[in-house]
Amino acid sequence: MHPADKRAWRWWLGGLLGLGALGYAGLYVRHWAHLARYREGFVLSACPICEAGHLHLEERRYRLLGIPRVRRVVRCDVCRSVLREVGTRRWRYAVDGAENPALYDALNGRVLSEDELLRMAPEYAAVQYVEDEEL
Repeated sequence: MHPADKRAWRWWLGGLLGLGALGYAGLYVRHWAHLARYREGFVLSACPICEAGHLHLEERRYRLLGIPRVRRVVRCDVCRSVLREVGTRRWRYAVDGAENPALYDALNGRVLSEDELLRMAPEYAAVQYVEDEEL
């Protein structure tokens, strides 16, 4: 083998290792930022199912090949409804059928975005704005 061929092989290997390191660093930063998303609490405080309970966020943190990961679950303290995070700002609902049969049929097992959760939240639904009305 010619000496120039050996050097070309080393450049290819170095380039692949460099790309692998950049990919790992990108994944690390992305998942590290994801850890802080709900530092102040979940986007909702009142339960949209029973409208009486409060939602509590539970986090389980772990590492996969050194990359920080988190599993999140949100539970209602009254109706036992559960939201499990299935993606970035996406949640799968598990609704107790005895507490609210209508919403059980509509939402149980369904994946909702945070925007959809905010639209159905009782704490945001009560706010109404009326234009051209004096106080």
